[in-house]
Amino acid sequence: MNTHLVNTLSSELLIFFLFFFCFCLSFAEYNIKTQKLTFESNTEKCKISYDLFGLKNNFIIRNKDNVYMDIKDNQTIINNLKIYGTIHTNEYLYRQTKQWTMFHLDTFDLKTKMWTPSEISTCGDSTDTFLGGPCKLGANEAYTKITNLPKHNELKINLRIHFFDKWNNDSLYLQVDNKTIWAESYKSCFTEDCLHGIDICGKSTPDRLSYPINIEITHSSDNVNILIGSTLKKDTDACETSWGLDDFIIYYK
Repeated sequence: MNTHLVNTLSSELLIFFLFFFCFCLSFAEYNIKTQKLTFESNTEKCKISYDLFGLKNNFIIRNKDNVYMDIKDNQTIINNLKIYGTIHTNEYLYRQTKQWTMFHLDTFDLKTKMWTPSEISTCGDSTDTFLGGPCKLGANEAYTKITNLPKHNELKINLRIHFFDKWNNDSLYLQVDNKTIWAESYKSCFTEDCLHGIDICGKSTPDRLSYPINIEITHSSDNVNILIGSTLKKDTDACETSWGLDDFIIYYK
């Protein structure tokens, strides 16, 4: 069968199924008889048929080989689904195992009051914005509180950290609800002339950009306090030694 035809049919089927499902939701029960949806090609010898089957409060899409979708009162079971675009759902399971659901995303494209302090920067010729940066975050801490989390047992925290300019084995650390769960030290120069490394912005000292942090923790409260700080001396000049934060994401399950 022509691959393009199959892909086209898959896209059209997904749109049809979602439309059909939304239409059926206007009824209390799916008391419909088995119906068949058939796609045929005028130019090629191929045909695809799907059964639309209603049984009490279930709505089932299937053919002779597979059950593609089984919609119950508060759960949709999908056997095999290709998505071209974005799909939104409250939560989803894969092989009866709960998967991570994103709750909060902060790319710092706009200055908000979610974080204290809240100053944002760009680096070099890039238009990408991030929290902090040279002359903004140094020995000071960055803090935020995420509220109204849905019921959960675990959290996953993803973010990227930037180290700017002169670091001499001092560390950044991440605290969740006053408990340190991550720390990383950095040394910007390994030789006196500091020739190894790439300077992107700030002073002429090499920088370390986009260091990834991926942490999973046990957590069940509906609020979470996030603090990122450093071991830098309090009198450290943020124009000499600084750091930044970007792409802060919280998932739950």
